Amino acid sequence: MIITKVKNVDTEYSCKWISCKENFHSTGQQDAHIISHVVQEKCCRWGDCTKVLSFNSLEIHALKHLYDNQNIFRTFED
Repeated sequence: MIITKVKNVDTEYSCKWISCKENFHSTGQQDAHIISHVVQEKCCRWGDCTKVLSFNSLEIHALKHLYDNQNIFRTFED
């Protein structure tokens, strides 16, 4: 018996950066998009977050919002 894993192409991920309404079909697309926000800002604008950080720290911080349930960044501190 062969079991094939089917990717759900209907899944959409929404950008939660304030005033952004873009949707994506993968988290990879979304994280590249989040970085485009970070290079223009000095403050996190994900949902109701307003944390002010340096560029490198803000980049990691913003990606934590996207991957917060996966513990990918658990070794980094804000």
